[in-house]
Amino acid sequence: MTFLYTVLQPLNLPAQDPGPGYELISVYLRGQGIGGTELNSIFSYSNNRVYLPVSDMFRFLKINLETSPNNDSVYGFVIDENKRYLIDYNNRIIKVGDLTYPLSDNQIVKSDFGLYLYTGVFGKAFGLFCTFNFRGLSVELKTDLELPAIRELRLLQMRKNIDALKGEIEVDTTFDRAYHFFRFGMFDWAINASQSTNFTSDTRIAAGLGAEIFGGETNVILNYSTRDGFNDRNQQYYWRWANNRPKYLKQFKIGKINTGSIASIYDPVVGAQVTNAPTTYRRSFGEYTLSNYTEPGWTVELYINNVIVDYTTADASGFYSFDVPLVYGSSEVVLKFYGPYGEERIRTQTLNTPYNFLPKGEVEYHVNSGMVQDSNQSVFSHGEVNYGANRFLTLGGGVEYLSSIQTGSEIPFLRASITPAPNLLLTGEYAHGVRTKALFSLRLPSNIFFEIDYTNYVKDQKAVRFN
Repeated sequence: MTFLYTVLQPLNLPAQDPGPGYELISVYLRGQGIGGTELNSIFSYSNNRVYLPVSDMFRFLKINLETSPNNDSVYGFVIDENKRYLIDYNNRIIKVGDLTYPLSDNQIVKSDFGLYLYTGVFGKAFGLFCTFNFRGLSVELKTDLELPAIRELRLLQMRKNIDALKGEIEVDTTFDRAYHFFRFGMFDWAINASQSTNFTSDTRIAAGLGAEIFGGETNVILNYSTRDGFNDRNQQYYWRWANNRPKYLKQFKIGKINTGSIASIYDPVVGAQVTNAPTTYRRSFGEYTLSNYTEPGWTVELYINNVIVDYTTADASGFYSFDVPLVYGSSEVVLKFYGPYGEERIRTQTLNTPYNFLPKGEVEYHVNSGMVQDSNQSVFSHGEVNYGANRFLTLGGGVEYLSSIQTGSEIPFLRASITPAPNLLLTGEYAHGVRTKALFSLRLPSNIFFEIDYTNYVKDQKAVRFN
C-alpha cells in the first residue's frame, strides 16, 4: 500500500494579498533537454491552479528579464532582442512583440517575492506549454522554441562531441611531471638454457634496467650467450628526454637509435636524435570549410562518424556552410537535410587525412646522427624538415649522409604528399642519385581500394642494396 502526503505551506502575502485560498508549494519544473529545478509556486484551492514565479522560471530558462522596483512588472526579450515582452500586473496585460494578451484576476498573482502566472498563460503568450501534475507536485514544460538554456546545452554537447572526435580530454586537475636527478624504476632478468644431444648447448642471460637519470628515461637491456658471448650489437641502451611543452625541442635521445634512412642500414646505429615532434599521436588536423546549396530554409545537420557536431539553417538562397573538424584517418561525413513539411534527404562523403600530413603552417624536423656498428664503422647523418602548406599538401626535404656508400655519400631528397580529391592520395619522393618513388592510392565510394607503388632506381647506385 502506498500513501501520498502533500504538504502545503501557507503563503504570507502582506502586499496585494490576493485573498484566502492561496498556499505556497514547492513544484519541480522539468523540461526535455534542459533538466529541472525546484520553484516556490502558489497553489489556489478555489480553482486548483498553480502559479509559477516568473523571475525564477525565466532565470532557469536563461530568458532575459528585468523587474520594476515594486515588483509589479517584468520586462525583457525572448531569444531575439527585437522581440520584447512586458508583463504588467497593474494593467493586467502581457505584451510580446506586437501582440497583447489581456489577463484576468485569476491568471496573475503578486506578492513581495514578485509576479506569478498561471501555467496556461505561459503557453499562450510565450510558447512555454506547462502541464501541472498535482500528485507528483511537478510541472512538465514543452516548447518548440530553442531557448537560451537549450541552446547552451546543445552547444556544450556539440563541443564535447568535437573534443571527443579530436581526442581532447577535459581534466579538472593537471599534475606537471616532476623531473628527478635519479629515480630507480624496474629490473628484469631471464635465463634460458637449451641442451640438445649431438648439438651445441646454449645458455642465454638477459637483464633489463629502467630508471630516470638527469630527468630522462633510461633503458638498458643486456644480452649474453654462451654461443656468441657478450656482443655489443645485441645490446640495447638509450637515454631519452621528452617534454611536449617547448615549441622547438620536444625530444632528445642518445644511444641506440632508429635511423629512418633512405640507404640500406642493417646494423645498429649508436648516436643521437633531436626532434620537435611530440611523443603523443596527433589526432586533430584542423578544420575544413564544407559548403553547398540546398532548399531555402531547410535545416542541415552535420554528423562525423555518426556523432552530431553542428547544425544550421540554409539562407534564402539555400546556401549553408560548416567548419568541419578534421582528424587523422578516415572520417565519414553525413549531412541530413530536413524540410518544413517533413522532407528528409541524406548526403554522405568520406574525408581522408593521411597520417604523414601536417596541419597547415606547422613545421616538424628530425635530425639523426651516429656511428654504424658495421665493419667500416660508417658515419651516418639524416636531417629532414616537413611543412604543412595547406590541408591538401605537405612538403618535406633534407639530406642524408652515409660514409660507406661507394657511389656518393650524400643523398639530398625531396618529398611531397597531396590529396587532389577526397579519396585520392599521391605521395612522391626524389632522392638524388638513388631513386624516385611514387605512391598512388584511390578509394572508391564502394570501398574498393586501389594502390600503385612505383620505384625507379638510378642505375649502378649502391645506397639501396636491392633493386
